[in-house]
Amino acid sequence: MQLENQMSQLLLLLAVRKGENAWTMVLHQYKQFWILTLTM
Repeated sequence: MQLENQMSQLLLLLAVRKGENAWTMVLHQYKQFWILTLTM
């Protein structure tokens, strides 16, 4: 759970820094990350 928290915070920071355009990329990566964790 702690790793997930750190990941989401990092992605949030990146999204805020790069602007709203990065949000779509972040969400896409986050979705892929969750798919990976669920399939493992």
